[in-house]
Amino acid sequence: MSTGKNIVCFDNPYLFFEQMGDFNFNIPIYNDSELGQEKKGEEFAKDIYDKGFKEIYLATGHLPEYFPQIEWIKWTKDKAPPWIN
Repeated sequence: MSTGKNIVCFDNPYLFFEQMGDFNFNIPIYNDSELGQEKKGEEFAKDIYDKGFKEIYLATGHLPEYFPQIEWIKWTKDKAPPWIN
């Protein structure tokens, strides 16, 4: 059954920044903490937030307690896709 929704994945945060103009600001964005980049996912999430996106979630293998309260991240969850419960 199709819901008319699409998923777009990026293996590099800079690719998202190149294409972010193609997305509505109200889309949910799931970001990992450990991206293998010079910055952590939480830092890239702040950059994304500052561009106008507000539905940002940290999807990680760490427990939520591992992370301090971060105002630009709505919540921290495991890596299971949100459509699977």
